[in-house]
Amino acid sequence: MITGRSAAAVRGAAICWPEDPVHVAVPLGMRVDRRTGLLVRRSDLTRDEFAPWKAGLLASPLRMCLDLLVGRPLPDAVADLDQVLRRRLVDRQALTAMLRNRSDNGIVVARQAEALAIGCSDSVPESQMRVHLVLAGLEPVPQHWIEVGGERIALVDLAFPERKLAVEYDGAWRNNEMWALNHDRTRLNQVQAAGWRVVFVTAQLLRTPAEMTNQIRSALAGRPATRIMEP
Repeated sequence: MITGRSAAAVRGAAICWPEDPVHVAVPLGMRVDRRTGLLVRRSDLTRDEFAPWKAGLLASPLRMCLDLLVGRPLPDAVADLDQVLRRRLVDRQALTAMLRNRSDNGIVVARQAEALAIGCSDSVPESQMRVHLVLAGLEPVPQHWIEVGGERIALVDLAFPERKLAVEYDGAWRNNEMWALNHDRTRLNQVQAAGWRVVFVTAQLLRTPAEMTNQIRSALAGRPATRIMEP
């Protein structure tokens, strides 16, 4: 049964790349030979957890989300679920109820991930940034509009409006490039002229969450924040 990130991609959530392994679930006791390109999870499967698809089976939305969340790092699980919720691929109340009644290994973290998901993030990295900051005790506002004179001039990934600080993912993985400040210098100049500071988080910086958080704390405190560029 195709499940997890792979099932989400089939259903329209762009959360993985073509070269990523295919996430499958097989019944307990079933033997599956090791092979490149498959990520296998053994678990009890019930008839309501899958439907026919192509030459195999595709996980139901609820089962897909269970396998997205269980046994994965919290920021990654939240980021993927954000995109599933953004596209309304699963009923949120049904998902909450299902997780409440499960006792799988890792279910506590899965419930925490569901509670942190908001379903409005523009990209997977944006969600990962937000979760790292929330776990560090910061409370950024996601998908914040910066306005000047009542006119919207920029939609930023994360913001601390009271400090006029925006945090933007500086990469290509976005669902909406129209408002990307790293690509639009005119808009960036407008944002800065309005008194806002912008911290750009690269893929390199996102891989070191503690350093990313320190830079954003420094920016919130009014100290210079360094932009780390890709090698």
